[in-house]
Amino acid sequence: ELDAVDCAPRRRYDLEARARGVARRAALPALSRALAAARDGDQALLLLNCAKSWLGRAEATLVDLVTGADFELGRFLERCVSAECGADELRWQLAGVAAVTFAEACRRGREGEDDADGPALASCERFCARCRSLVDRSAELTRSGTLDGEAAASECAKHVASVAAALSSSIHGAQLCLSFGVWELALAATAHPRRSVGVVALDAWLDLQDVPVDQRHASLGAPTYRRVLDALVAQCAASRNDYDEDEADALHGFRESSQDVLVATYFLLRGEYSATLGRALGNALQAVAAGDAAAVALAESALFALRAAKREILADLAKAGKAAADPAVRDALET
Repeated sequence: ELDAVDCAPRRRYDLEARARGVARRAALPALSRALAAARDGDQALLLLNCAKSWLGRAEATLVDLVTGADFELGRFLERCVSAECGADELRWQLAGVAAVTFAEACRRGREGEDDADGPALASCERFCARCRSLVDRSAELTRSGTLDGEAAASECAKHVASVAAALSSSIHGAQLCLSFGVWELALAATAHPRRSVGVVALDAWLDLQDVPVDQRHASLGAPTYRRVLDALVAQCAASRNDYDEDEADALHGFRESSQDVLVATYFLLRGEYSATLGRALGNALQAVAAGDAAAVALAESALFALRAAKREILADLAKAGKAAADPAVRDALET
């Protein structure tokens, strides 16, 4: 209840320093032992939520979780996201809290920790790989129409997506651009059938733009951004599924949040961006003419993606003294 204490700034500073000491010397070691001995999921969830609060009070970072006094807690978080959750809502909740706890620690990096040694970054790779499996299993549950555990799984996937966003913006972000696990997780989350999950991962792609291309993993080039573009176009297409509670709001929110990512994707793909969307638009229009009403949504989504980067595309065409070769693209840009 320290945050509710009304006192002078100096007194608060002293209280917070004492709380950090209590957290590191007593609370976190005790909670680590209690979690290791927890007999059921309800008890583990209660303890893990408590540990999350004390980790914040201790200002514990990723390096602390992986190599410091909180090492056992870090291992427990890994076990939580490694579990086979199935339709067990409690396991999904545990994995979700573990992901949030890990993400919060990533955001609390201290000066000098950007040169973290191997164990911290290796832990990120393992954690992201396990988180990606959770996202994949959650997506399968959603697409299958399975009701048991699906809501808890989607909520967990949302928390897991925050791990990619937290890592990309953390003090370790530049180093993690030389690995690929974070971005595979971000891509899987971006493509999740619930847009409320996908939208959380978009910040990771924006953060990546701050890192020069030659300082990224070799895989973070055109092939990956083609997959990003495919995922964004699919998510921006109006559909008749009931994956999102409010389809119209979810679509509008995702489109609004994705525009900067689409522009960033254009800057990496350049001409391939408009060519890909031109083909998608042309194929969709042909399908519509053949009587496929569902293709209208794909055509409209391709148009949206083209127009999101309209200014950048037209500037490049003007610089080259050209017009768009594809008539569908030209019409989309000129209207």
